[in-house]
Amino acid sequence: MTWSADEQLLERNIRALARMSPKAAQAVEDATSRPDARFSTTEDGVPTCRINIDGTERALASGRRPLREADRLAEQADPSDAAIFAVIGFGLGYHVKAMASRLRSTGLVLCYEPDVGLLRAVLERVDCTACFESERVIVLHEVASSDDISARLRGLEGVLALGLRFVSHPPSVTRIGRAADQFSKHLVDVIAAAKTSIVTILVQTEKTIENTLANAVAYDLNLGVNELEGRLRGVPGIVVSAGPSLAECMKVLEQPEVRERACVIAAQTVLKPLLGRGIKPHFVTALDHHDISTRFYEGLTTEMVEGVTLVAEPKANPAILNAWPGRLRLVGDEVLDRLLGTSSHASMRGGTTVAHLSYYLARYLGCDPVLLVGQDLAYTDGLYYGAGASIHNVWAAELGEFRTLEMMELERIGRAKRMLRTTEDTQGRPVFTDEQLHNYRLQFERDFAEDALRGLNTIDAGRGAMKAHTTPMDLAEALEQYGSPFQLPETPEPSQDEARAIDAISRAASQARELAAISRETEGFIRDLDAFGDTAVMNERVREIHALRDRAEALEPAYFLTQHLNQTGGLRRAKRDRAIAIASGEASEREIQAKRIERDADNLAWIGDAADRLADLLESSTPVESRETKRAGVTAQVLVEPSKKLPAAIWLDPEFGGLNQRRDAITPLVDGLSLAEVTIRAIARCERVSDIVLVCTDIGAGEAVAARLHDSVSLRI
Repeated sequence: MTWSADEQLLERNIRALARMSPKAAQAVEDATSRPDARFSTTEDGVPTCRINIDGTERALASGRRPLREADRLAEQADPSDAAIFAVIGFGLGYHVKAMASRLRSTGLVLCYEPDVGLLRAVLERVDCTACFESERVIVLHEVASSDDISARLRGLEGVLALGLRFVSHPPSVTRIGRAADQFSKHLVDVIAAAKTSIVTILVQTEKTIENTLANAVAYDLNLGVNELEGRLRGVPGIVVSAGPSLAECMKVLEQPEVRERACVIAAQTVLKPLLGRGIKPHFVTALDHHDISTRFYEGLTTEMVEGVTLVAEPKANPAILNAWPGRLRLVGDEVLDRLLGTSSHASMRGGTTVAHLSYYLARYLGCDPVLLVGQDLAYTDGLYYGAGASIHNVWAAELGEFRTLEMMELERIGRAKRMLRTTEDTQGRPVFTDEQLHNYRLQFERDFAEDALRGLNTIDAGRGAMKAHTTPMDLAEALEQYGSPFQLPETPEPSQDEARAIDAISRAASQARELAAISRETEGFIRDLDAFGDTAVMNERVREIHALRDRAEALEPAYFLTQHLNQTGGLRRAKRDRAIAIASGEASEREIQAKRIERDADNLAWIGDAADRLADLLESSTPVESRETKRAGVTAQVLVEPSKKLPAAIWLDPEFGGLNQRRDAITPLVDGLSLAEVTIRAIARCERVSDIVLVCTDIGAGEAVAARLHDSVSLRI
């Protein structure tokens, strides 16, 4: 039997492929079928193929039983091991289809096939529509950098974090060669970045929501970024970050005409160094969770920041907003829009760092090109921070004849020693970076690539790591070429009416308490269900549970806010769903039902706890008195009602006490008490501490400390 090209089959395959792999589908459509692909019939009744590789004809699959061969290869795709299986080589597609079938809804096959001519020849003869339409297969045909992969996998970070396995298609190993190594390297980078993102979300979720809710009143009173969208179309934007190469650009930024011909957007870390040189940015950005960031605003007055607008994400620590003495705009936030029942703040892409937020603000304004200054993403000249950085003032007290600023910079870099890696700088020389900076660069490069596709330009006007999809250019030269006069809208004074926001917060807190009670009541019903019991009784219970579910879902916005806070519980639910899906092919229906009952009960327990925690956060974010207005350029602290008591955790490591000798943590220092005991007694006097948990590397040492304090302090170890 001959296997001639079938154009109708090709069209169906391309249409199905485009669902998950639009770029690959377009490349196949534009390609010419590989002329040396020779197809023949096998015992399985499907075609096999031979092609010329380096002057030798090679088979892409078994000449007798290619389907059985594919099934054996697919056995490597065990869904209990990972959720993503990266396949090197599409071949005839049989092994890809077998893996997708084996994974069902529990995973994803990511196939790298750079030979689009071969891919077209195969899709003209082999029906892969069901495989592609399952949305469990992504085909990549070109991977010039990590951002090519990360852009395609955006939104799938949760799946990526569940594990990755590589599977090589043996007939494709020689054919693809070193390109496979490059693909693997880029994919590993993307997976590492995705895992970092997931971990960050899980660790920071509660702090993010705590800050966001604490900023609810400020969000309701101040303007958003709405009227800024597109106002500076075609005007260059200068995004100023704190990298070491910033010092080289200061003389250019000091020129008065720069502010008139380009929009200057600074990360909060460089605000004071810029102001100290007489440079006033138009905008400064903030999103940091910790109140230590207020050091970037210490000593600033309203006059000093006249003409500068702080653009902050609501997740920024409220102390930052309180410390800022100038005009303020807040980026739109879904949590606060749901809480307050408003949509007055326009949504703008959120940043991972203030540098990312600054770049997104420039694009939101319509700036083009965007000039990157001090965005090194590497340890340029062996430095971590640029000259004059605020952290240098913090270090100043430690400097001396035998402890220089350069030494402290090297120590800061040395802390990342296990994560250090080398990359190439803008001048083609090797330079150190680290895992975190590398991940930030991957995100930037993905953004730059997307903007390049829209016809936008990004200019790297500093030094540091080479960044894909940017054009290196001297800052003065870029301003000469692209500078353009412009005018920004004024930022009006904020409203003073807090009552509406306070009422919304109070209502949501009451809803959250009710949701917690409903969740626990429903959890009890579910734990009483018997998967092996009477069906009629079980159905009646399920109807009661559904009624409780409907009551819970009606508690908006508390229901949405609780789900948002419960990220860890959501991940647990997703993992259990996946485990049930994996077991469904082997376990009985009743056994699966028992697993579902346990999953739902566990999920409700997490929702109940999250709802109670949400209520705590909402209650602590409600001001007891009206927020004091700014006087004489200084912002007063917001008065808040203390939340309920919380436990304190203390880490005890007897091998390093933190002073001058090895066992200061447990060795008596003052009045017969050790450093640990003095610390614990001080914390025990705090009114908002409910109990103290001692986390120990040495249980014996912890028990000794607890025994000496048992008369005055209650400890949990």
